[in-house]
Amino acid sequence: MRSTEELFEELERIGKEGRASPEEIDRIVRLLGDPRKAVQRRAAETLRELADRGVEVRPFLESALGNEPQRWAAAYGLALLGDARAVPVLLETLGSSDVDLRWAASALLTELGRNFSFVTEELVKVLDSGSPGARKMALYCLRDLGSSSPEILSRAVAALRDRDENVALAAISSLGRLGRDRPEAVAALLEVVRAGRPRLRRAAASALGRTHALDAETRVALEEAAGAEDPDLRRAAERALRQRGPKGDRV
Repeated sequence: MRSTEELFEELERIGKEGRASPEEIDRIVRLLGDPRKAVQRRAAETLRELADRGVEVRPFLESALGNEPQRWAAAYGLALLGDARAVPVLLETLGSSDVDLRWAASALLTELGRNFSFVTEELVKVLDSGSPGARKMALYCLRDLGSSSPEILSRAVAALRDRDENVALAAISSLGRLGRDRPEAVAALLEVVRAGRPRLRRAAASALGRTHALDAETRVALEEAAGAEDPDLRRAAERALRQRGPKGDRV
């Protein structure tokens, strides 16, 4: 096996030259199945550099999608080119046990979702049938896409009751950003602050500090949390109250 340094040198040269023979492209595509993530990533980036210079690389990537060892990196390469054919593999990867792959897939789906509306629809489907890890990442994607339709807010509120705490935490993060002006989101977060599991109470208090709701009920709930025995909850509530200012206004 060639060393990582040798491969990087070759890939950098090809990328800078901006041209490659079909045989060279084929070799780069084969590197998408390399066991080293850094090599996979650099190969995909080199293919993007070639595509930016007008070299036709998509057929090679599309073919690699059907090869299991190359499947993820081929989708990565297509996503870098803004190609929606990467979406199914990226959605599958949201539930991966590999944290690096999960977050990479999340970032790529968010970028593709800005140009392809169907990505949001597919992410909502993940909330219905995905694994806990996939549901968590789907919520973060929807949050970063700014998807705040009534349906998505309703799904995020429902996710607050998920048995998996990490999914519920992702829902809190989503509601804190997407539901800033939405009474239903604030009400759901208030409920968690008052009666949720300890980690969720702290996260919900922090999220309320980012909302724009200025009602007295929210202030009372945060003041009560600021007097709780849990020191982390107290700090989160005190911070949220400071963010809202002396009269509940954000500062």
